[in-house]
Amino acid sequence: MWKLILGIFFIVHGLIHWIYVAPEPNTAGARMWSFLTGRWIVTRGILEEHTAMVIGIVLISVITLGFAISGIGLLTSQEWWRVTAIASAVVSLVLVSLFWHNWMIAGPILNAVIIFVALFWDK
Repeated sequence: MWKLILGIFFIVHGLIHWIYVAPEPNTAGARMWSFLTGRWIVTRGILEEHTAMVIGIVLISVITLGFAISGIGLLTSQEWWRVTAIASAVVSLVLVSLFWHNWMIAGPILNAVIIFVALFWDK
Protein backbone atom coordinates (compact mmCIF):
# COMPACT_ATOMS: atom_id res chain seq x y z
CA MET A 1 0.00 0.00 0.00
CA TRP A 2 2.75 2.50 0.96
CA LYS A 3 4.70 1.61 -2.16
CA LEU A 4 1.71 2.53 -4.32
CA ILE A 5 1.13 5.82 -2.49
CA LEU A 6 4.79 6.78 -2.61
CA GLY A 7 5.17 5.82 -6.29
CA ILE A 8 2.18 7.96 -7.27
CA PHE A 9 3.42 10.76 -5.00
CA PHE A 10 6.78 10.82 -6.83
CA ILE A 11 5.05 11.15 -10.18
CA VAL A 12 2.71 13.91 -8.97
CA HIS A 13 5.56 15.71 -7.17
CA GLY A 14 7.50 15.80 -10.42
CA LEU A 15 4.54 17.17 -12.35
CA ILE A 16 3.76 19.88 -9.80
CA HIS A 17 7.03 21.60 -10.68
CA TRP A 18 5.31 22.86 -13.84
CA ILE A 19 3.59 25.42 -11.58
CA TYR A 20 6.65 27.53 -12.37
CA VAL A 21 5.26 28.22 -15.86
CA ALA A 22 2.10 29.81 -14.44
CA PRO A 23 1.71 33.52 -13.88
CA GLU A 24 2.63 34.53 -10.35
CA PRO A 25 -0.67 34.73 -8.40
CA ASN A 26 -1.81 37.95 -6.74
CA THR A 27 0.65 40.02 -8.77
CA ALA A 28 -0.68 42.76 -10.99
CA GLY A 29 0.42 42.30 -14.58
CA ALA A 30 1.93 38.88 -13.96
CA ARG A 31 2.49 36.88 -17.12
CA MET A 32 3.31 33.30 -17.96
CA TRP A 33 6.72 32.24 -16.66
CA SER A 34 6.80 34.99 -14.03
CA PHE A 35 7.73 32.41 -11.38
CA LEU A 36 10.93 31.95 -13.40
CA THR A 37 11.51 35.41 -14.82
CA GLY A 38 10.56 37.47 -11.76
CA ARG A 39 12.96 35.88 -9.30
CA TRP A 40 16.14 37.26 -7.75
CA ILE A 41 18.38 35.61 -10.32
CA VAL A 42 16.79 37.80 -13.02
CA THR A 43 15.87 40.93 -11.04
CA ARG A 44 19.44 41.32 -9.80
CA GLY A 45 20.79 41.04 -13.33
CA ILE A 46 22.52 37.68 -12.90
CA LEU A 47 20.60 36.11 -15.79
CA GLU A 48 18.58 37.47 -18.67
CA GLU A 49 14.88 36.53 -18.67
CA HIS A 50 15.24 34.20 -21.64
CA THR A 51 18.24 32.40 -20.14
CA ALA A 52 16.43 31.99 -16.81
CA MET A 53 13.41 30.59 -18.63
CA VAL A 54 15.50 28.09 -20.58
CA ILE A 55 17.39 26.95 -17.45
CA GLY A 56 14.09 26.67 -15.58
CA ILE A 57 12.44 24.62 -18.32
CA VAL A 58 15.41 22.26 -18.55
CA LEU A 59 15.48 21.77 -14.77
CA ILE A 60 11.70 21.25 -14.58
CA SER A 61 11.86 18.73 -17.43
CA VAL A 62 14.68 16.79 -15.75
CA ILE A 63 12.81 16.83 -12.42
CA THR A 64 9.53 15.69 -13.97
CA LEU A 65 11.18 12.89 -15.92
CA GLY A 66 13.32 11.84 -12.96
CA PHE A 67 10.45 11.64 -10.48
CA ALA A 68 8.27 9.83 -13.04
CA ILE A 69 11.03 7.27 -13.62
CA SER A 70 11.56 6.96 -9.88
CA GLY A 71 7.85 6.45 -9.23
CA ILE A 72 7.58 3.83 -11.96
CA GLY A 73 10.74 2.16 -10.66
CA LEU A 74 9.32 1.99 -7.16
CA LEU A 75 5.96 0.69 -8.39
CA THR A 76 7.74 -2.06 -10.35
CA SER A 77 10.08 -2.92 -7.44
CA GLN A 78 13.28 -1.75 -9.09
CA GLU A 79 16.14 -0.95 -6.71
CA TRP A 80 17.35 1.98 -8.81
CA TRP A 81 14.29 4.06 -7.89
CA ARG A 82 16.29 5.37 -4.93
CA VAL A 83 19.03 6.85 -7.11
CA THR A 84 16.59 8.62 -9.41
CA ALA A 85 14.53 9.89 -6.46
CA ILE A 86 17.59 11.36 -4.75
CA ALA A 87 18.93 12.87 -7.98
CA SER A 88 15.53 14.37 -8.81
CA ALA A 89 15.16 15.80 -5.32
CA VAL A 90 18.61 17.40 -5.55
CA VAL A 91 17.82 18.95 -8.95
CA SER A 92 14.52 20.18 -7.49
CA LEU A 93 16.43 21.82 -4.65
CA VAL A 94 18.62 23.56 -7.24
CA LEU A 95 15.49 24.80 -9.06
CA VAL A 96 13.91 26.08 -5.87
CA SER A 97 17.17 27.78 -4.85
CA LEU A 98 17.59 29.54 -8.16
CA PHE A 99 13.95 30.56 -8.48
CA TRP A 100 12.92 30.94 -4.84
CA HIS A 101 9.44 32.15 -3.97
CA ASN A 102 8.01 32.00 -0.45
CA TRP A 103 5.08 29.98 -1.74
CA MET A 104 7.49 27.16 -2.54
CA ILE A 105 8.45 26.53 1.10
CA ALA A 106 7.00 23.01 1.03
CA GLY A 107 9.31 22.02 -1.84
CA PRO A 108 12.59 21.79 0.08
CA ILE A 109 10.82 20.04 2.95
CA LEU A 110 9.29 17.44 0.61
CA ASN A 111 12.63 16.96 -1.16
CA ALA A 112 14.38 16.38 2.17
CA VAL A 113 11.74 13.79 3.08
CA ILE A 114 12.14 12.12 -0.33
CA ILE A 115 15.92 11.90 0.15
CA PHE A 116 15.43 10.49 3.65
CA VAL A 117 12.91 7.89 2.45
CA ALA A 118 15.13 6.88 -0.48
CA LEU A 119 18.09 6.41 1.84
CA PHE A 120 16.41 4.66 4.74
CA TRP A 121 13.13 3.03 3.63
CA ASP A 122 13.64 -0.73 3.62
CA LYS A 123 10.62 -1.84 1.59
